[in-house]
Amino acid sequence: MTGPAREQQPAETREQTAYRLYLDHTMDCLDCDRPTGCTPGAELRQAWRAERGH
Repeated sequence: MTGPAREQQPAETREQTAYRLYLDHTMDCLDCDRPTGCTPGAELRQAWRAERGH
């Protein structure tokens, strides 16, 4: 016997990838906490929204 079969994780969707990149950035970026935010954070947020279809 080979043991129980491992469940494979489904691949990330483009939306999930965009959100993860945005979230990773905002967790490390002090400028994103300011009301004006930062340009890279805004670009990542826009890319995530585009993948969501909004």
